[in-house]
Amino acid sequence: DKFQEVAQHMLRETSTADAPWLVVEGTDERYRSLTVGQTILDALRRRLDEPKIPHRNRKAGTTPSIDGVSIIDRLDLDRVVDKEVYKAELDEQQGRLNTLTRHKKFEKLSVVTAFEGSDAAGKGGSIRRITQALDARRYTVIPVAAPNDEEKARPYLWRFWRQLPERGRISIFDRTWYGRVLVERVEGYCSEVDWMRAYSEINDFEEQLAKNNTVVVKFWLQI
Repeated sequence: DKFQEVAQHMLRETSTADAPWLVVEGTDERYRSLTVGQTILDALRRRLDEPKIPHRNRKAGTTPSIDGVSIIDRLDLDRVVDKEVYKAELDEQQGRLNTLTRHKKFEKLSVVTAFEGSDAAGKGGSIRRITQALDARRYTVIPVAAPNDEEKARPYLWRFWRQLPERGRISIFDRTWYGRVLVERVEGYCSEVDWMRAYSEINDFEEQLAKNNTVVVKFWLQI
């Protein structure tokens, strides 16, 4: 009875227009098998028979709200740090980072760092300063380029899910899943529908990481 109650709740909460549940009476295996097979066949037929709509003609239902405030335009790009102060501070912070990643409680966490921003803004240099402080066995640097054929054949976030760190490790992404709403949007590599949908997909992705003991740290570097 408890399982049935939970199942009813799960069916109600997760049946959506994009992925509805079909509840099949399974006592008779012939009825069950024919119903499942016919449903798959019908779903494939409907999708294959849909008219092919060019990406350029697809329109998203809503437009992101704009509050009129540009954070990037208001940055103070003239801030500097004295060289000697920088060296001393860098040594101290690298030492702290190294110590933290050796702490026994770190074994219960994982870390994802995401670097995005303008070209030549210093993403590579910043990443090198981080990795200098770490045991090479504890981190992986993932440079993100255009997706290959294997990645294109799967949902967009699949290639990032498979690079996530296990407990006690750090994954450092040099460019990230935000490419969908940045370069792919600007260069027209994906449809408006795709990049509009990506905002909620990315938010859900990062929320799942954070709730699963993953520390998510994102840096936008600007020049």
